[in-house]
Amino acid sequence: MDTLIMGAVNQDAQHALGVSDCKSPPLMLQRKTDASVFKMDKSFKSCYCHHRYPHNGTDLSVVFAFFSVPVHPETQPILAFTFQNAQYTWTRLAQGYVDSPAVFSAAVQRTLAKMTALPSTVCVLQYADDLIISSEMREDCEKASIIVCNVLAQAGFKASKEKLQWVQPKVTYLGHIIMPGLRAISTDRVQMIRKMKSPQNVQQLQSFLGLVNYCRSWIPDCAIHDKYLRSIIDRKAPPKTLLNWTDEAEMHFAALKKAITTAPSLGLPSFEREFHLHVRETEGVAMGVLLQQHGSTYRPVAYLSKKLDNVAAGMPACLRAVSAAAIVVQMAEKIVLSHPMIVYTSHQVGAILHNMQTQHMTAQRRSGYEAILLATKNLTIQPT
Repeated sequence: MDTLIMGAVNQDAQHALGVSDCKSPPLMLQRKTDASVFKMDKSFKSCYCHHRYPHNGTDLSVVFAFFSVPVHPETQPILAFTFQNAQYTWTRLAQGYVDSPAVFSAAVQRTLAKMTALPSTVCVLQYADDLIISSEMREDCEKASIIVCNVLAQAGFKASKEKLQWVQPKVTYLGHIIMPGLRAISTDRVQMIRKMKSPQNVQQLQSFLGLVNYCRSWIPDCAIHDKYLRSIIDRKAPPKTLLNWTDEAEMHFAALKKAITTAPSLGLPSFEREFHLHVRETEGVAMGVLLQQHGSTYRPVAYLSKKLDNVAAGMPACLRAVSAAAIVVQMAEKIVLSHPMIVYTSHQVGAILHNMQTQHMTAQRRSGYEAILLATKNLTIQPT
């Protein structure tokens, strides 16, 4: 047997082939005639599932937005004005005109409606003068981006070369970083909020709260801090009115800044899986977190919070829980879009609505809660 094996291998190639000098006899395994043989099916290499989230995106920003839309000659006299004893009129969409943003957005939408031959995997989103083109396949994204650019150019629009993000796996859109399966707050926005000092007047505090509320989906208890900071603002006070800034106000201010700078990336919603919504009420604020299963754990899709109205805030604890559940479910529905969702609450919300006999709630409010929590088909309430 040893002679048979060694004779089949060239002596010069023994070291290259890794032939051992050991004289032990080999173990010859015989194939069973009735056994199955497993081997790689190479045809599957060309048949694979694409990722459910877009891998590539292009971000376009239209420059000189309003000046790209001409005004009809019959409408131009309406926009006439006098400057230094001379009369002028706008031949392009006027800057400062209250309806200019809506008119411009509608003009861009009508232009994009003319697009044809877009790949089926492409999604085009427009918000005012910012557009994003996304697709699972890089080739489709690039093809669609060229089509969009050509259509906009033919209509007289121009895009900013400095702000252009061309077919990239990660793009910044409306202050958010969009990547496969995740979205995060842009670094510039985080740094802007982190560097803000304690506000001294009403205008500064309102500016800070405006920036923070734009990112409230990343802050679990945003409404609690927002509620207190707004309570120190006199609604009738002028913008430059000084604030009565206390240590407690500084604590809430610092908590919001810390939440923004340490905010996690949120998962993009997948409508192929169930949504899980955990709801609770605390300090007159309805709070919730929308989750979806990601592997062996659950990943947050959005943090939801909103202050209860004055009537709901004065109810007993069990009825506040019902009100909080209804509020958070309504907020989550904008993301869930009527797909299956399980709601976890600390109270028997369904039993409370079925057996409730109280004067704390009007019939109109009760019927509204029932329509949201009991009559929604995609909703399952599960007490914890």
